[in-house]
Amino acid sequence: MTCWKKFGIVPFKAQGEPFDPAMHDAMMQVETADVPENTVVLVLQDGYRYHEKVLRHAKVGVSKRPAGAAGEPPTAAAEDHN
Repeated sequence: MTCWKKFGIVPFKAQGEPFDPAMHDAMMQVETADVPENTVVLVLQDGYRYHEKVLRHAKVGVSKRPAGAAGEPPTAAAEDHN
């Protein structure tokens, strides 16, 4: 893998970064309140760049708010009771 560096091919950091569809392929959503929404929380496959161009997107899991989190609109079932 290190021999690729001499040709300009290097892995890029995805973990903890905001989701960017130009660099990441979202494979799943992970419910968590620990990080902001749409943050990469799991890297399934590293992504690579060739100089400044994305050679292979990183396959990642992206955070989303847990169901019932504060600020979330009520569900349809809750609206039926009114």
